[in-house]
Amino acid sequence: MADNFAKFSSFPSFTASKEEKAKESYGLEYATAIWSYHSQNIAVYNTLRERYILNRQYAEGLESINKYKDRLDLNGDTSYLNLDFSPVNRIATIVDNILGRLMDKPYKIQCNPIDPESKTKFDDYRKEMYANMFLKQYSDEIEKKIGVPLVPKNISVPESNDEAEMELKLKYKPAASIAMEKALKFVFMNNDSDEIRRKVIKDLVVLKKAATIRYYDENNNIRYDYVDPVDLITPYSKYEDFKNIPYVGITKQYNINELSQLNPNFTEEELFEIARSQAGKNNNPLWTWSQSYEGYYNNLGSTRPYYNFNITVLEFYFLTINKEVRVKKKNSKGGFFFEPRKDTYTGQVTPESIIVSQNDSKWFMKVGKDEKQSEYEVGKGVVKTEKEAKEYFAKLKNDKRSAVAETSTKEVQYLYKGMYIPNTKWIFNYGMVKNIEREKVSGSYAPKAELPVAIIAPDIYDMQNKSLVERLIPHEDQINLIKLKSQQLLIKAKPPGVAIDLEGLDSIVMGMGENQNAGMDGIEITRMYEQTGSYTFRSRDKNGNVINSSVITQLENGIGRDFAVLFNAYNQELQMMNDVIGYNSAVDASSPDSNSGLGINKMAIQATNNSLRPLYQAALTLILKQTKRIALMVQDSMEYNTEAFSMAIGEYATETIEYGKKIAFNQFAIDIEFLPDDGMIALGIQNGTLMTSDLIRIRSVLKEDVKLAAQLLALLEDKNRKNKLNESLKMQEQNALVQGQAAQQASEANMQAEQAIL
Repeated sequence: MADNFAKFSSFPSFTASKEEKAKESYGLEYATAIWSYHSQNIAVYNTLRERYILNRQYAEGLESINKYKDRLDLNGDTSYLNLDFSPVNRIATIVDNILGRLMDKPYKIQCNPIDPESKTKFDDYRKEMYANMFLKQYSDEIEKKIGVPLVPKNISVPESNDEAEMELKLKYKPAASIAMEKALKFVFMNNDSDEIRRKVIKDLVVLKKAATIRYYDENNNIRYDYVDPVDLITPYSKYEDFKNIPYVGITKQYNINELSQLNPNFTEEELFEIARSQAGKNNNPLWTWSQSYEGYYNNLGSTRPYYNFNITVLEFYFLTINKEVRVKKKNSKGGFFFEPRKDTYTGQVTPESIIVSQNDSKWFMKVGKDEKQSEYEVGKGVVKTEKEAKEYFAKLKNDKRSAVAETSTKEVQYLYKGMYIPNTKWIFNYGMVKNIEREKVSGSYAPKAELPVAIIAPDIYDMQNKSLVERLIPHEDQINLIKLKSQQLLIKAKPPGVAIDLEGLDSIVMGMGENQNAGMDGIEITRMYEQTGSYTFRSRDKNGNVINSSVITQLENGIGRDFAVLFNAYNQELQMMNDVIGYNSAVDASSPDSNSGLGINKMAIQATNNSLRPLYQAALTLILKQTKRIALMVQDSMEYNTEAFSMAIGEYATETIEYGKKIAFNQFAIDIEFLPDDGMIALGIQNGTLMTSDLIRIRSVLKEDVKLAAQLLALLEDKNRKNKLNESLKMQEQNALVQGQAAQQASEANMQAEQAIL
């Protein structure tokens, strides 16, 4: 049952008709070509896969310890049996720290409309605001005269042009932008985007490659999901975002029961053959049942003992260009409509398709197999032969068709998808993808489509790059070897002791004289040295001969110098790990320097952030690319199926659907903006230029727009400075008034005192 798959070693014709591409045979040929290309380069893919798996093992501290035993060159030394081979896991600590730092960088998706309708509304709002500013200066005076203000009291009017522009950006936002931002927010929340972002960032740190996918599920909900780079199959690309690839494949594992649910059209016999084709693969056991379905069925009945067989399935997507042929025709009411035709349609009638008949004086035309003669006729004096008659009637027919219809041909890119069981003939769920999201340019849909899988591999060169973890692996290996070697030294280390010169010891005893050495021998002198660390002796004997002055020599243990060398090497490798990735130990406080000031630590943190910025930028690039396409999916849902869109945005549907029919015609400039913490307002707090209400307002704006928060901060500080200056001037006036009154009272008191003396 798995025959005829090997013959498809090349891709099918890209110029095939749309009808031909819709057949499963075309999809099978394309899928088999993808797998054939993958199999031909299996050595490259396996090498890359092994690298990815190794990197992930190191990132989790699960690397193999066998290579350390070989590199220690133990040569039969059984002391290694007492060693603790558990890895140091410094890489895992660095990865977790980097992941935490990058995840702690909030951002916001901004949707700014750029279509003419939204721009016009923005300009109208702006003009109205400036008109109110102009009328405000006369409003109070007019109200005194006629009792009605020019500007209603409940309208907030800016005091300056700067404040007007600020209020314009803060308060005005088109309804379409609000609806789109809320819809995108719900889609991402509904798909657990934070967890997807965590996986993407970790893949970039560990593998330096990441991927995500977008699609509609069976309920027309918009889905956004993570894709493991290990499972990706792509053609060669020189771009880090793989923007030029025509297809992509994702290998997945399903058991037989799951497979039967993915494609309910599979019969029991087909499931039997699929399971048998995968025996001994994917950790499946060898086939122990009948070689034919009939024999299996007779012996086991309708049971399915191979239900847990794992089956490799290739989920593939490819882009192809189809010709779209439309005939523009006039209707009876003076309008027109477009009638679709096959892509082989040219709109021209050929002479060969004309059937003619004749009598003695005329030629008559009839089309196809229709035996009914048309009203077209021509005399034999005009055309004499049958060939000339066919050419005459073909031209006549084409002229009439051109007068009432216009044929347009356009090449449009389409997306196809399917699921294929490798090395078999089975393909299912194949066909053109519905609701292909397309950009709108000047109100018209663009002919270009995109693959649903977005990929990013920063700094790729010849399909290769090196991740942070891969840069760290050699140094972690060295650290683990140093750790094991240190354990070996500790195991083999001898306790500290002394070396004693026996002849010199005898000379010491003799040099003490007969009275002094009473009760003293070599053992007692050694014991004195061990207990007190000192001993007494004469440097010369009674004859004046010099006695050996280094009778007892201190012996160090087996750690000493060698252990210090290993300790220095260990620290050097730790520093090298930081150096090769631009990471600073001050960031994770693993080795804080008490002598370094706050400014130095900030510089270290900034240096680390600079080294990590390319990875985080790559993650945001991937997120932004999918966000733009998901926004188009939202627009398509709104324009053509509001029910599906309401299912996608749930509780926000009531608030946003009212804009649904307009949002589909809006064009957006979608961007991602970083949202820093409120450290930017710390200086204002210290200087006292901001009030409590200002801080609350700035923090609120900071969550939405950094630029506006900065402008608002400057505006509020300027206003507060002016207010403080006015308060200071008033205080000075009050102080001068109080001092004047005090001086006057003192003068009056002096005068009263003088009068009392008189």
